[in-house]
Amino acid sequence: MANVTDYEKNVLHGHPAILVIRYTIGIVGVLANLLVVLVFIFKKIQKKSSTHLLIFHQSWVDMAGSLMFVIYYTRDPPVGVAGEIFCKSRAIFWYLLYVSTNNLVLVTIERYVAVLHSNWYRMKFSRRKRKGLVLIIPHFIALVMAMYLAVAATVNKDKAWQCDYNVTTRTLEVLSGILVFMFCWLIPTTLMIYCYARIFNMIKEKVKIEVSRSQHDLTSSGGKQNSVTPKNKMYGRAQQNLIVTLFCVFIAFIICITPNFALYMTYALCRCFEFNSSPVHEITVTLLAINLSVNPFIYAFKFNDFRKGLQKLKQECLVKVGFDVSDTPFTESTADEPDTNEQLNN
Repeated sequence: MANVTDYEKNVLHGHPAILVIRYTIGIVGVLANLLVVLVFIFKKIQKKSSTHLLIFHQSWVDMAGSLMFVIYYTRDPPVGVAGEIFCKSRAIFWYLLYVSTNNLVLVTIERYVAVLHSNWYRMKFSRRKRKGLVLIIPHFIALVMAMYLAVAATVNKDKAWQCDYNVTTRTLEVLSGILVFMFCWLIPTTLMIYCYARIFNMIKEKVKIEVSRSQHDLTSSGGKQNSVTPKNKMYGRAQQNLIVTLFCVFIAFIICITPNFALYMTYALCRCFEFNSSPVHEITVTLLAINLSVNPFIYAFKFNDFRKGLQKLKQECLVKVGFDVSDTPFTESTADEPDTNEQLNN
């Protein structure tokens, strides 16, 4: 009869179905985020606003994170010193995951300030400052978190196929669990929930004001309604579409990232199960990879700027190979549509 270690390695950790799922999720994440990056670059979508620039940055980070997932979570550590290097360098995956989380928080706060404090936002945020936020803040916070993992990571002496994290005392282990849960889940999710609650409440109030104003204008003008200009209507729709898209990304983030950090904190507090060998842990790590690969699909369904850019890029490619796309519905309906998203932050 096989011992426990062999059973865990062959049936749980290295199960072919798990490997196939992880390879699939990782490769899909790389390709899907690459598609987003290419559409943004060729159609210059990242230049529309700082929000678009942050989404562009998110896609780069998620693409790299998906690649690191394939490299570090579909194989075992090699033997000897190479195994130690492998386990320590796996912190790159967690670094990118933290950057992705921090970037999502940053884009949410950016939308919150732009919507609720628009005048202050326009005066205080220059484009140079926006780019600085994109390049510095998410990476700095993630680097601090990942450095701890790189230092503590080592190969498990009893299970050479498993990377562990050496924690010297029980108190430090409990503290580690609490801090990781706070900084990687509790604080980000609390900030984003607060921001979206305020944003949607502001949108609701604006709708009430517009309805009241329309009714007043209708009464004062003797039944002749003074409609909002088409340009303002399009601007409002662009604002709302962007916010709804980011909110869907946030919901996917909550669903995918919560199980892993909740499991780790529970393990750190009680030590009542084997964390790395747990089947639940295998599922939660896979969910983290899904979090890195799901955003492009949300953009394809909800993000109008990406959908338009993808359609235009597709048409341009078809034209280059000799197809006639002049009669397509997309061309007819959007060819003359002005771009209003550039006003989002200006």
